[in-house]
Amino acid sequence: MGSVGDRRILAVDWDQRELRVVHARIRKEKVRVEDLFAVSIPEHVNVSDADVMGRLLRQALDQEQISCRRVIVDIPRDQAVLNTLSLPPVSISDLAGMVELRVGKALPFPISEAVIDFALPPDGERGGEPQEVLAAAVRTEAVDFYRQVCQKAGLRLERIGLRPYATKVAIRAFLGSGIPQRVLVVDIGPTLTEIDVLRGGQLAFSRAASVFVPPDGTAPVPMIQPEPVQTEGPASADDEAEVSVVPFGAQAGPGPRGVTAVVADLMVEVTRSIGAYRGTDPGADMDCAVVAGATGIEETLAEAIHRRFGINCETYNPSAWFNGDAERGATACGFSASLGLMLGHAVEGRRHFDFLHPKKQEMPGQARLKKVPVATAAVVLFVVAYVAFYLQSPAKQFAERRRLEAEIEIVKDDIRENKDFVRMVEAARAFEREEVVWIDELNSLVALLPDSKKVVLDKLDLYQEDRRIQIAFKASDRLQGAEIIERLEAYRNEGSDTARYTARIGANNDRKDASYPHLGSVEVRIVDTKGGSNNDDRRR
Repeated sequence: MGSVGDRRILAVDWDQRELRVVHARIRKEKVRVEDLFAVSIPEHVNVSDADVMGRLLRQALDQEQISCRRVIVDIPRDQAVLNTLSLPPVSISDLAGMVELRVGKALPFPISEAVIDFALPPDGERGGEPQEVLAAAVRTEAVDFYRQVCQKAGLRLERIGLRPYATKVAIRAFLGSGIPQRVLVVDIGPTLTEIDVLRGGQLAFSRAASVFVPPDGTAPVPMIQPEPVQTEGPASADDEAEVSVVPFGAQAGPGPRGVTAVVADLMVEVTRSIGAYRGTDPGADMDCAVVAGATGIEETLAEAIHRRFGINCETYNPSAWFNGDAERGATACGFSASLGLMLGHAVEGRRHFDFLHPKKQEMPGQARLKKVPVATAAVVLFVVAYVAFYLQSPAKQFAERRRLEAEIEIVKDDIRENKDFVRMVEAARAFEREEVVWIDELNSLVALLPDSKKVVLDKLDLYQEDRRIQIAFKASDRLQGAEIIERLEAYRNEGSDTARYTARIGANNDRKDASYPHLGSVEVRIVDTKGGSNNDDRRR
């Protein structure tokens, strides 16, 4: 949602212990921070109670004398089902229908209880090429919860974003134009830590890990005086504004004895996350890492990540928001999601997540309704021209001409709509032909393997991106690997002269086993995707 003129808005984010608020002005895709503060949430407060959180938010805003009523919030990772989809190159309206169809099939809850939205990379809608679409679904009750919180606080909710996506925006701004290819992002919270991987500057992986970080409870509350600055260009004298000293509610972190155990738990989750990410990007290594949060253990975890993975790891420090003051930036290390939410709201338009106004497929009738105001103006002009013409020409001839012209335009509209529909269907069918239907492939592969007395399947991994199958097997002798390859490369789809598979021998070794003394592996690639495939036959 872009901004018009100079508009004030709040970005609000919270966890179990802390409520964070960014108060800013958005003007011409630039963000100027007016105020930035956090308040501690008392232990007895139930953060899942909308009325309680609404009153707490209202009290915090009144205490800081903030009168702004427009607000944006985000939904954390653990409340969202998140997937990356590769879809045909169609319009955003048509993408909405495809995303809903694909995501709806994989939801762990009824689609009637879901709100589905998606985000596009900056180079989305590339002509003729598939689009990488980041799609997410949240429960309707989660959206209603944030509505109720804002209503109780007397605020007008304008957007509900996705927390890891907002963090992605903040990290991209933090690392600048020289962002490495793969970036590990760890945003530590008191009970949930969000672990993301950015690939090419886009969110490629995200998960929430449940790790409890105990509070110290005795540390003094840090203080800062944020100044309003622009995200682009140096601040001028006109940018100065009177602000009060702002208390942060972040705790200092667990005591010395607790740090080692908590960091060890977090390192386990980080390692698991990298392993899970490599399932979609085999063999990938992280180029750098960024640790965000305000628990007090961020620097210790950053050092542990550096030692474990041998990569540069730094803590999130948004000093650019404070005229490059790194000390002030360090006190705002827990605001990555709030600042990213604000930046995304200013510049990304419909490409970001908004569960309050999810993207929907636009039907032809809706498109026509949008044209009604323009059509009305055209009709007025046409009537004026008609009156002038009528005074000079025979009425019957002009009426006949109007009727014929109107019929021609209707036919042209129908032709255009039909062409667009045919083009979309052809793109969808072409994309579907390129997808691998793994149940069919497994059926073919099992039928091609030698008798179970000679070969026993040990492990089978499937990779959609490069259409690859990794087979590990136990065999009665070393010759069985060659026989598997011979069978696979001899296989043809019905009506095709091209081999369906290419294969090559992988790792092989022997062991002491009377029945299956040989361990082997074969890497298989699906190469024939056109005409007469078993996939198409079975679908029919």
